[in-house]
Amino acid sequence: MIRPAAARILAVVGVCALLAACGGAAEAPASQYTYEVAGETMGTTYTVRVDSESRPFLDGELGARVQEVLDRINARMSTYVDESEVSVLNAAEPDATVTLSDDTYFVLQSAVFLSESSSGAFDPTVGALVNAWGFGPVNASTAPSAYELETLAAHTGIDKLEMDNDALSVRKLDPQTRVDLSAIAKGYAADKVGDFLEESGLTRYMVEVGGEVLVGEPKRDGTAWNIGIETPDVGAAHLQRLVALRDRAMATSGNYRNFYVMDGRTVGHTIDPRDGQPVDHNGASVSVIHESCMMADGMATVLMVMGPDEGFAWAEANDVAAMFVVHDGEGFVERLTTAFTEITSVQTQMDGGGA
Repeated sequence: MIRPAAARILAVVGVCALLAACGGAAEAPASQYTYEVAGETMGTTYTVRVDSESRPFLDGELGARVQEVLDRINARMSTYVDESEVSVLNAAEPDATVTLSDDTYFVLQSAVFLSESSSGAFDPTVGALVNAWGFGPVNASTAPSAYELETLAAHTGIDKLEMDNDALSVRKLDPQTRVDLSAIAKGYAADKVGDFLEESGLTRYMVEVGGEVLVGEPKRDGTAWNIGIETPDVGAAHLQRLVALRDRAMATSGNYRNFYVMDGRTVGHTIDPRDGQPVDHNGASVSVIHESCMMADGMATVLMVMGPDEGFAWAEANDVAAMFVVHDGEGFVERLTTAFTEITSVQTQMDGGGA
């Protein structure tokens, strides 16, 4: 399974929706939607809600088809599945060329683009470092030493991958390089479920996979999908902000749900590929709005790695719609990029005031 999400976006579907204590999708009356499907995938949960004039599927049939889409992606990209394409690539010797499916190659290619765009703040070859800190298939009993991190860093970097766009194949130039797509694959899974729904004529939907959310057209009453961003508070589940979305995706990255304490140090799951260390700054979470859930997912990780200062500057320079939630020592404060303010303002105005 792909690693569980660290931060969750709460799908809030109406003023009276109940906030889930664990930070998942909020509950709503089943009769409110034409379809409502939920299940497990990638080590986390998913929810699909459809508000449609037609019913092209039986309830069980739609759930089975959605599960097929998610299972296929997990089977190809998970580092927890020995036969996955990513696991085969990780086990390959330098002289071996591994041909990937369209899905996996596209996600890896997109991850490489994000790495290049962020000067290495995002890196799909961070797998060995993730494993060393205990956020991969094997739990760590001790923190990696400086020597171990230096050694692993030598095997990390997109320059260790030779990619052939025509053959959809990859060759590792270093046998110790380990690919990990978990920071982007859940967003891609949401996109693919959205594609399936659109192809089936279902255009009014909300898809949530491990907290990453994609929505289609407004609901039949003309209102947008109201998506809540959870306050990054370890001890409670509160709503930080409600965002009205239509034809957009939103993803959040943070460490407050996926961390452990080792030798008195709090270790979060977000690893900075540039120094091999878990991020250590006062940024609590970052939420990104984008047309693609995959890109929102990846960019949220980029900005969480960079932190609220470097990340905010990068987001503004690249016109990224991002909301940083920063711990100022007493509580949480928000920093919104220009693009985030513009998008959410327009969406709220179109929805007649939001909630």
